[in-house]
Amino acid sequence: MIKIKLIRNIKRKDLITEYEIKYKNMKELRKLSEKTPEDINLDLDLDEWEYSLTHPEEILEQTRIIYNPKFSSNDLEY
Repeated sequence: MIKIKLIRNIKRKDLITEYEIKYKNMKELRKLSEKTPEDINLDLDLDEWEYSLTHPEEILEQTRIIYNPKFSSNDLEY
């Protein structure tokens, strides 16, 4: 298995734009969050959006880790 770590830096004002494309507006996101309380990512996005409104120039570092069980270090060419 191999682990791939992806990191991106984004200004919060650009993150707001992404949220507007994805959810249209905060009201829609809030309704969606209330409709599906088991999806914690919606609550996290809502919190990030609210914080970003007051800190638009701040740079956010986002990290994602992808695991691929079918790919190993033996598959890499050196």
